[in-house]
Amino acid sequence: MYEGAKDVKPFIENGQLVIPGNRQGDADQRMILHANTWPAAKELPKQISVSCLVGSTGERAGTYHLGITIGKIKTLIHPGYRGGGFRFEQIGTHMKFTENINMGYTPAPNKLHCIKVTAQHMKNSKVQLKAVVSSPNNKPFETSIELDQEDTGEFNQISLDRSGRSGGNVYFDDFRVQLNP
Repeated sequence: MYEGAKDVKPFIENGQLVIPGNRQGDADQRMILHANTWPAAKELPKQISVSCLVGSTGERAGTYHLGITIGKIKTLIHPGYRGGGFRFEQIGTHMKFTENINMGYTPAPNKLHCIKVTAQHMKNSKVQLKAVVSSPNNKPFETSIELDQEDTGEFNQISLDRSGRSGGNVYFDDFRVQLNP
């Protein structure tokens, strides 16, 4: 299911999902997979891992971000932004759980980067999120955070996200979901 600006029409090109950039209206666009659309599922399991190749065209690099959401927490990077501007934030409210983190390199536009996010409910009413982003020097950027379950919500949706009114198209490829990895 697509959620976002009505004038934006995501499409498939060369086997990749493309969400166009440079338009008016809502800055957030999401392609959402709801757990209740899976056979006999109301929510995702207590541990899930989602990975995807993500990339963008080079226009106005650094002015928009893209990433993966599990539940209500978006894991995102800014292609072309010095240091990558990695962060965790809540969808809808845009509450930042981390400020932009320097990844040690700048994710290049016009190149695909692998983002893998693993989310796990802990026994103490917390959720641990671990993120790994591929890098050009073969030393991936890795980070993790523990959040309250009330902030992360249930694992009832996964989405591929683009945010920002200006900037280029974003691309998603090789989308994978592992339940209880």
